[in-house]
Amino acid sequence: MAYNILIVDDSTVVKAVMVNALGQSGIPIHEIFDAANGQDALKILDSSPIDLVFADINMPVMGGVELVERMHADERLKGIPVIIISTEGSATRMEYLREKGVRAYVRKPFTAEQIHAAVRTVMDSMPNRLEDNLAHALESVIKTMASLPVETVDPRDLPEMEAPLLHAHIGFAGKESGEIGLLFDPDLATLLAARILGLEDKGQLLDDMIEDAIKELLNVACGQFLTMSFGETPVFSLTVPHVFPLGVPACRALLKGPRVRAFLVNGYTLLGHTRIKPASP
Repeated sequence: MAYNILIVDDSTVVKAVMVNALGQSGIPIHEIFDAANGQDALKILDSSPIDLVFADINMPVMGGVELVERMHADERLKGIPVIIISTEGSATRMEYLREKGVRAYVRKPFTAEQIHAAVRTVMDSMPNRLEDNLAHALESVIKTMASLPVETVDPRDLPEMEAPLLHAHIGFAGKESGEIGLLFDPDLATLLAARILGLEDKGQLLDDMIEDAIKELLNVACGQFLTMSFGETPVFSLTVPHVFPLGVPACRALLKGPRVRAFLVNGYTLLGHTRIKPASP
């Protein structure tokens, strides 16, 4: 995974040194953003998908402490890891910032090796932000549209796949391009469709009614996922959702992948996966 990194520091010299250190560290980087203070940083966080923030403490307009507090209070931003880069070494201050979600501290002056070690420690301990957002979107949409409980589970705890699942797929393009896929137990798809359409008798459902209900659920979940991941400003176009059976070998292979979240919905299996496509050269 290549990271989008935000450097927040009022010193252009420090930001230049940081960029150089990140380049030497060997960390895969998609894009580096920079801000002169916490206020500017919040604007970037609202409009761009950031995976990691480096922040100084003492800055004009809004310092690093207030930035961390504002991020911690925002459900969409609180999961983004923050590494403090500062000359300040107050144990009391750092303990407070850790309580607000700061994951690491690097004291100035620093080396590329120290930056690399901090990033690896932080990112290796954090769940993937995209899968987190997809999980939150699915939980919200299924509870709202179908009034069913959603439980996140370890994929390794699911029973062995013995029958094909339904695969619902949608693509998106805009500030970033990618796709979302959901794999349903067929009985779950029927239950969700009945709940969404307000039918007590599942026998009233036709196959195209089930498919249309699943497509609508995926469409709404994708919209929420994009807002959580990239903010409300970027405009995205969505492909027409598709629903089709996926064979047992493909389901088992997908379940072993690193970018899959597993859920139980009323006792039925649901898998969700997403990816951002690499930018075209």
